[in-house]
Amino acid sequence: MIKTETSQNIVENTTLNENKPMKKEKKQKNSRINEIILRDTTDEPLPTDPIHVYIEKLIPKIIDQYVKENKRPIRRKDLIEYVFSYDDRMIEYDKVSKHSPAAISFAITRLLKKGRLVRIKYCKEWEGDKCVKFSRKKEYILKEHLQMPEIQEYLKKHGLS
Repeated sequence: MIKTETSQNIVENTTLNENKPMKKEKKQKNSRINEIILRDTTDEPLPTDPIHVYIEKLIPKIIDQYVKENKRPIRRKDLIEYVFSYDDRMIEYDKVSKHSPAAISFAITRLLKKGRLVRIKYCKEWEGDKCVKFSRKKEYILKEHLQMPEIQEYLKKHGLS
């Protein structure tokens, strides 16, 4: 076995054998260094955040405020209106996007996948124990709101317990 070291801190192991082709393995000396990447995990929307991150941080804040005031889940169309009228940055984005809820839908989907939001859907038709047809109305709450007695009462009233 022949070891050679190049100027780029790469060690090459070369095996010479008459029956087998030549193998080369490259290993960097600094590959054993672990990296830690720090990320801002604050839930407060910052003005320097990109718009999709800003909206993603803004939606739970708006839902929390709405549910605590009205004691019921927020409908999607109301959520869109509240997000677009939240502050000057969102009002400007509303003008530019021509009231397109694509960024809000993207943020809602991400929050649902992360498990921070709960979607409530209403069933129109039942077949046995399975829902055949849903109504178009969708409402959202945060996971923490499921523990509130007012929300539990609302869900029981509408047959969602």
